[in-house]
Amino acid sequence: MKNLALTLFITILLSACSSGSTVAPLDVSLSGVFTGSFENVEGTQDGTVTLNLSQLSDSDAITGNAIFDTGDRNTCLINGLVAGTNNGASASLTIGGANLQLAISDNGNTLSGTYVLVTATTSCSSESGSGSITLTRS
Repeated sequence: MKNLALTLFITILLSACSSGSTVAPLDVSLSGVFTGSFENVEGTQDGTVTLNLSQLSDSDAITGNAIFDTGDRNTCLINGLVAGTNNGASASLTIGGANLQLAISDNGNTLSGTYVLVTATTSCSSESGSGSITLTRS
């Protein structure tokens, strides 16, 4: 009886471990155009963003450019070149003086996470320079 119970327990455990995953496979390429929005921690700076990304199929390196639209307001985030890596479940990007840490959805069509300014700009003198960002593949 103990062996049957142990076998049943192991079977259930293995089934639970193999069901659904939220981690993106390593082969999801982030090449493409992603659009979305951002907002700083204080809620005083926000806008839309477009990332034009390129990733070679045999590499985890990401390059491209970023365009931030904030209307007529200044924000901590500025247009610039993108450099970073696709780690499968997440992407680490640098845009100008900001670092982005983004979770990648299973199908690679959604990126969401945070940004932190690492290089001070005059438009950020009274702001934290950090916030959230959400993007969807266009």
